[in-house]
This record gives sequence, structure tokens and C-alpha cells, in this order.
Amino acid sequence: MSTLLTEDKIKFLRKMLALTKDVPGDIIEAGVFKGGSLYYLCVDSFGWDKEVYGYDTFMGLPDLGTYDNKKAHHKGDFKNTSMEEVRDNLDGFSANLIQGYFPDSIMNDEISFVHLDMDLYDPTQQALFELVPYLNEKAIVVLDDYKFKNCPGIELAVNDVVKAKWYKIVDENPFQVALMRNI
Repeated sequence: MSTLLTEDKIKFLRKMLALTKDVPGDIIEAGVFKGGSLYYLCVDSFGWDKEVYGYDTFMGLPDLGTYDNKKAHHKGDFKNTSMEEVRDNLDGFSANLIQGYFPDSIMNDEISFVHLDMDLYDPTQQALFELVPYLNEKAIVVLDDYKFKNCPGIELAVNDVVKAKWYKIVDENPFQVALMRNI
């Protein structure tokens, strides 16, 4: 399956997902693009008693904020996708695809795993704060582009929620971080 994530990032994502196998709740990806990493979430959770959800606007990035790298990203980046293309790329695996801004469009009551790949500070920070009541104990949130120069807002959003003691960092990989909510 083709994905923008490197092989090392996919391995980290899969490792973190495996840690949540026995944690009740749904599996979510926000920032699906063409479904490359969502595919691996579906494959690895096949047979688990969990639903997989993919959230995306399917219209590209929204307006950039103060903390985003305007030289690396622009409004509308990643719009060359569709729900139909993602369904095709899942190669027979099933995921509930939800079009809309995340977390405004969230439809889940309980969550065990989240992969956030939204590239921008505002939606990432909002998602991290608003996900807290839905995350079960030992749920894991993996963020892509952590400490990546083209996405400085991701590290800032993580720092905000860790400083506020809403989450703790449980593992890091180059340009990824795994968080667990503080209980």
C-alpha cells in the first residue's frame, strides 16, 4: 500500500496500535488523505472487536494559522483525494469514512487508538484537547510530523497538552510521538 509515511513511521504506528488491542474503544485516524496509513490500521486490527474510522475533509488543508509553516503548506494541500479513492485503497478492508473537520465531526463514544496526521497546529491542538473525554484508560494517540521543521505547530500542540498535564509522552520515533492521557 502506498503511503506518505516512511516504513519506519508505519512500523511505529503499528507497534503503538498493537499495544491497544485489549483497550476498549474504536480506532481513529484523522487526516486520512489517500488512506495509506488507514489501510495498516485496518489490516492490523482485523478480527479485533473494534470499529475503524477515518476522518478527513477530503478538501485539503484548511487556512493555516500563526504557528504553521506557510512556506511548506498552503490551504488546499492534500485535496487530491476522495472518499471513493480511499475506499479503493483499503483493498477490501472496511473503515467508516467521515467527511468533515475533526474533531467537530467526531462520532465515537469510546476510543482506544488515534492517529493524528493533520499537519497544522489549530486542528491538532483542538483535537488533542477535545479527545480527552473519549479516550479510554491506556488509549494511545500517535501524532505524525512531531519535531518536523515543516510542521512546527505539531510539536507546539503536543507541548501545550503535556504542559497542561492532559497527556504524557509514552514513546517517540523520528517525527512521531505517542501520547497517553493522564488519568
